[in-house]
Amino acid sequence: MAESKETVTESDLKQQVEELKRSNAVLQTENEMFESFLSRLDSLSLASQLEPQMEKGAGHGEKSESSGTSQEPPDLLKLEQKYDIAVCELEEMKKELEQFSTSLSRNVKYYKAAVQDSDMRLAEIKRERHDFEQFVAKTRQTTQVLAQRAPKVIEYIERKIKAKKALTERMRKRNTVLRMQNWKQQRMVHQKEQMQETLSRIDLEHLKQKNIQCREFLQKFQEQLLCQRVLVRKSQQGLNVYKERLKREMEESESLSRKIASHEEKLSKIREQQQKVEKERAQAEALNKKLKAQLANFRVPEVMKYVEAKATNDRLRQTVKALERKARIAKMASKTKKNSPEESSGCSRSDDPSIH
Repeated sequence: MAESKETVTESDLKQQVEELKRSNAVLQTENEMFESFLSRLDSLSLASQLEPQMEKGAGHGEKSESSGTSQEPPDLLKLEQKYDIAVCELEEMKKELEQFSTSLSRNVKYYKAAVQDSDMRLAEIKRERHDFEQFVAKTRQTTQVLAQRAPKVIEYIERKIKAKKALTERMRKRNTVLRMQNWKQQRMVHQKEQMQETLSRIDLEHLKQKNIQCREFLQKFQEQLLCQRVLVRKSQQGLNVYKERLKREMEESESLSRKIASHEEKLSKIREQQQKVEKERAQAEALNKKLKAQLANFRVPEVMKYVEAKATNDRLRQTVKALERKARIAKMASKTKKNSPEESSGCSRSDDPSIH
């Protein structure tokens, strides 16, 4: 019997613990809800909202005390107060969910529009890039054609840049017009808000809705303008890249043309040298043929005749040298003879007194 009592008490304790856990969880959720409610409301609004409810709760408390059925402590909230707080929290949550859903739908629409616009722009850029690459490929065929079509390529790029700038300027003007409309709408709303006594609440709500719509419309156009600016910047960067590529290709073509000209000059010089060598070869062949003919007709004299001819040649050279030496001696003697009578005549003239 004692063991059965102990088991019963343990099971009861477990049930009580589970019930306490559930009640604590409920109280925890209620406390979190009340804290969020209090954080949104300031003390004045909270007091103004809870005073009538507290009075109702006090009336109910007096009735319950008179009846003797109330057992709740006085510092806890009544069921009506909890209900009001829960309703307020539910309304706030609904508002937050509506705002979140509207913002989410707006963001989804914006992202879809941005994706579509980016896809369209990407397709346009790809098409322009393909056209540009075809144009550059055609202009690469010859250096002369490339030099002639370089201004056309630059004009094509400048035309595209001008079109993008015109689109940006058009969007900017449209943005300014929308801003002016928004400012006018805000001014009208401000004027009508100053005349609230004559205007009804429906008109004010209608104007506010229009103002919100205009702001959303302006925001959309600002986002579109921002996207257009981003696309223009990207296209400008792409065009700058193509300009640099074109510049490099032009420099390479100029360097290649210079190399071709230098190689042509070298080739012309080599051809001239080749012609000279051909002429010299022809002359050498003719001379070789002549020498071969002379060599074929040449006959070597006998040895004794050659020795005698050489001896006679040596004797003749010696006689020529002796005669030349004698001729020089005779010339010197004649010169001395000519100089001696001139000196004698000069001496006789210096001795003549008539000269003085």
